[in-house]
Amino acid sequence: MTLKEFVSKYRPTIFFILSLFFSILCLSTQSTTKYLLTIRSFFVYFFSFTYIPVYRIVNYPLVVVNRFVKIPFLYEENLKLKKVVKDMYILKLQNEHLIRQIDELSTYKGLSAIPQYRFINCEIVTREYKEWFNECIVNIDGDSELVTDDSPVIAYLAPDKFFFVGRIWSKRGNIAKVLLVTNTLSMIPVRIKNKNTHGILIGSSSPILYIDYILLEDDIRIGDTVVTFGINNLPEGVEIGRVENILGISDTGFKKVSVKLGYNINSIKNLLILVRQ
Repeated sequence: MTLKEFVSKYRPTIFFILSLFFSILCLSTQSTTKYLLTIRSFFVYFFSFTYIPVYRIVNYPLVVVNRFVKIPFLYEENLKLKKVVKDMYILKLQNEHLIRQIDELSTYKGLSAIPQYRFINCEIVTREYKEWFNECIVNIDGDSELVTDDSPVIAYLAPDKFFFVGRIWSKRGNIAKVLLVTNTLSMIPVRIKNKNTHGILIGSSSPILYIDYILLEDDIRIGDTVVTFGINNLPEGVEIGRVENILGISDTGFKKVSVKLGYNINSIKNLLILVRQ
């Protein structure tokens, strides 16, 4: 068999072997002299249509090995990224909490009518069902050392309503117990809004309260708004509810009325503690 016949018969095999040889040669000359790099560039430019497929075949095992080598690094990087994502999620929650606080503070402009007080945020954390209308436990978010026993507690309801909720009964650290206005032990001085009518608001462990010690000649009607009377550390004019019924004369010889709370006491969550400047 002549050389010409051999080449003609085994042309694909010879072509593959030569391409494989040049591919290996090019791989081995990636970091050599400029002369060899020039030859490699020349070969890649003019024979890329044959070189590139073979080069990929020859280079594939190296790529696979590199991928296996990178697996531990990728695993460590994945752990680091998970930690970063977790930290960012925590920061996101903290930022959302701060944004809510800022939004709430921006809506407390109604408190400017009580210049002698400043307010501290608190949140109800515990409220037992047996004492649902009597007390609740709050977590004070701020200068808890400024809060003292008998500090008034109010609730803000959008868009611009403030309601009297109760008073601080006891405090330890940033945890405090609030004596709700509906507690039978709660007795606070109140008045009728825009009228010179005063009395004592008494709780009944329900959303219905009672005002006693109203003078018989005082003007009070169903639907009148009941607000706090600014004595005994209480703020002036914070709404509590509305007169629901005139009950007549009590055993004390004064006029007595029932009052319905102006807010849903079951839904209160975030509250404000008022402390004197």
